[in-house]
Amino acid sequence: MWTDNARELKIYVHPTFWETGWAMLLYVLVALAIVSALFYVWRLRSNVAMEKRLKERQLRFFTGISHQLRTPLTLIDGPVGQVLSEEPLSAKARTYLQLVKKNSMRMLELVNKSLDLKKLDADADDANMTVPAADETAVFDDLQHNQTAVSDLDFSSGRITVLIVEDNVELRYFLVSSLSSSYDIIEARNGEEGLQLASSRQPDFIITDIMMPVMDGMTMIRKIKACPETSHIPIVVLSARTAINYRIEGLNEGIDDYITKPFSMSYLKSRVDNIIRQRRQLQQAYVSKLNAAGDGHLIYKADSPGIADADKEFARRLVEYLEPRISDPDLKIDDITKAMALSRTVFYGKVKSLFGMSPIDFVRHMRILRAERLIVESRKSFSEIAYSVGFTDPKYFGRTFKAKTGMTPSDYRKKYSQHG
Repeated sequence: MWTDNARELKIYVHPTFWETGWAMLLYVLVALAIVSALFYVWRLRSNVAMEKRLKERQLRFFTGISHQLRTPLTLIDGPVGQVLSEEPLSAKARTYLQLVKKNSMRMLELVNKSLDLKKLDADADDANMTVPAADETAVFDDLQHNQTAVSDLDFSSGRITVLIVEDNVELRYFLVSSLSSSYDIIEARNGEEGLQLASSRQPDFIITDIMMPVMDGMTMIRKIKACPETSHIPIVVLSARTAINYRIEGLNEGIDDYITKPFSMSYLKSRVDNIIRQRRQLQQAYVSKLNAAGDGHLIYKADSPGIADADKEFARRLVEYLEPRISDPDLKIDDITKAMALSRTVFYGKVKSLFGMSPIDFVRHMRILRAERLIVESRKSFSEIAYSVGFTDPKYFGRTFKAKTGMTPSDYRKKYSQHG
C-alpha cells in the first residue's frame, strides 16, 4: 500500500524596501529630480550665455557708435580749432567758437564714459574686445550710404608727397584741405586703394585710418611694411580705437605714431614735420655710412640702429653694384634699376627716401666721394681723377667737386693731402 507522506510548508518572504512599490516610486521621483536639475542647470547656462552674447552685442554696438561719433567730433573740433588759431575773429565770434570747441570735447568725454560703463557692465576688458569685420562692414553700409565720392587730388610741385587713406569723405576733405598747403596730397578711400597707390606712387608719407571697408588700415600697413619697395615709408595712424592693444599692434607693425580721434590738426602737422625731420637725419646717417677705402674703392657700413634690415640690404646691394662701375661715364639709371629688380619709379622713391637725393645725385655723390680720396692719397692729375670717377669733362668735374665740397680740387689737395 502506498502511503502519502507529503507535507506542505508555505513560506512567505517579505520583499526588501528596494523591491517595493514605494521604492519604485522613489526611483521615479529621484530620476525626475535629476532630470529637473539638469534641465535647470542647462537653462541657467543658456540664460547666462544668452545674457553674455547680448552684452557683447551691446558692447559692439557702443564701440561702433563710439567710432562713428569720433569722426564727426573730429570734423567739429578740427575745423573750429583751425579757425580759432589761424583766422581773424571778432570777440563775439571767438567766444562762440570756443564754446563749440569746449562742448565738443565734453561730448567726447561723455562718449568715453558711457563706453567705459558698458565695458564694466559687460565685465569685458577693452584689451580683449574687437569689433568683428562683419559688424564693421554693416556699420559702414548703414552710415555711408549717403556719402558722395570726392575726386582724388594730386598736386605735382615737387614737394613732399603725403598719401591720405580715409574712408570718410568729409574727414578726408578736411585732411586734404588742411595739409595741401604744405604737402602734395594723394587720396585713397580704403586700404586696398592705399596699398596700390603706395606701391605705384611711392609717397614720402602715409596718414591712414584703421576701420575701413574693402581692406582695413592695419592689413594695408602690414603689407606695406612687408614689401621691400615700400617698407621705408613712414606711417601715422588716425583711429577712433583708443585701447592700448591697438596702439601696441600698430607700433609692432612699424608705424611711426598712433593718434586717436578726435585729434588736433596742429598736433598732426607737428608730428608729420618731426617724423620727416627724423627721416632726414636718418638719410644723413645713410650717407655718412658711405666711406672710401684706402684704395679709393667705396664700402658701406650700415650699423646704425635706426636703419631697418631690409633697407640696409638694399643700400648694400646698391653700393656693391655701383662701386665697380663708378668710372663708367655711360652708366645709366635704367641699368641700375634693372640690376636692383625695381621699376624706375619705385627705385627713385626708395633712393630718395633713404639717401635724401635722387639716383643721379646719389651716383654723383659716390663719384665725388671716391674723387676726394684719390685727390688726398694719390699723385694723379685732376683730369686723370675726373676720368677715373666717370666724368668726361674735367672742367665740369671741377665745378661739381666745388659745389659738393666747397673747395676746388687743388684747394682740397692742399688742405688735406701730404702730396700737395
